[in-house]
Amino acid sequence: LAVEAVIDKLATNVYLTAYGSAALNVGLAPVSHDPAGFSLFIDGSLCATGQPPWQVDTSSLTGGVHTLTVKSATFTDLVDTVTVKVIKLISLEPDAMFNLQEVDDGDENPDTRIFVIPIAAPMEFPVESVVIRANITPVLDENELPSCTSLQGGAGNGKLTRSVVRSISSGVSKTEFTFSCFGTDSGLRTTIYVYEAKVGLFADEGDLQNIDVGHSWGCYTISDDMRLDLVPSDYWDYLKEIGFWPSISGSGNCDGEVRLSNDAMGSHTPTGWKEYPVLLSTFLLALPQVKASVDSPPWYNLFNYNCTDYAIGLGEVVNIYTMDASGTSTPWVFSSWLDSH
Repeated sequence: LAVEAVIDKLATNVYLTAYGSAALNVGLAPVSHDPAGFSLFIDGSLCATGQPPWQVDTSSLTGGVHTLTVKSATFTDLVDTVTVKVIKLISLEPDAMFNLQEVDDGDENPDTRIFVIPIAAPMEFPVESVVIRANITPVLDENELPSCTSLQGGAGNGKLTRSVVRSISSGVSKTEFTFSCFGTDSGLRTTIYVYEAKVGLFADEGDLQNIDVGHSWGCYTISDDMRLDLVPSDYWDYLKEIGFWPSISGSGNCDGEVRLSNDAMGSHTPTGWKEYPVLLSTFLLALPQVKASVDSPPWYNLFNYNCTDYAIGLGEVVNIYTMDASGTSTPWVFSSWLDSH
């Protein structure tokens, strides 16, 4: 009498696959044997029959932990059960930190996100890097992940964490992060901008003995990647020198005129100046106000609202408060204030 042993045992205790992957290769251990074949189940639902190996469709499985069961056709109570872990990226985002902001990228796609943070200040120490994390389900340590798991972008070689340096020596940057597993891209995209946005305030003290009252003006600047990607093109003209003048040369009381670029300063060179860092959110709110003043300039009055009052205002609309503008503001006083503060 010949007795044929019937054994079923899956090839491994844990299977890993990526969320959205089309197929999972499933085999049995070499000792497994049943001429009548086997039945394979995921979470209790039949997914394959016959002899191994099988390619099991996992595209409809949710991220997380699932159960894979094999049953002998000869003895249906002879089973082996293992775990299938479907790796799904839940989010790709930086750790919270001071002055880190998420901004709307305008594409109405929740899978693409943008975060911005200023470059380190000159006296900032220690300089914190931005740490990006790939948050997955099920929760796994990096050493549990397959070698094909890849977090792309930034500094480091971690499968779940990377960083972006903010130091002055590293400069401004734009870094895109993506995540893939088993060759399947997660579809999530996160971009980190390290930026520099500034308002510069300038004054030429003039020469009162020669009846030269001087001139004051300002200037907005921002890193080029930020300008191209996040500043509406309608406002690019105002990312330069901005100055306020009387529309009638030499008049102390007339319609005002806002001039840009070289015309903003005329023939003046600054005797006092200072640049201040500005947050992007404030910066973007200020540009429409500048445009409005260009389109409809205020009245120019040498004693009540002149070029220095306007320059001080360019700082105040981005929350930079300098010299008190009450009374009569002069380039001579403003130049001295900028040099001494």
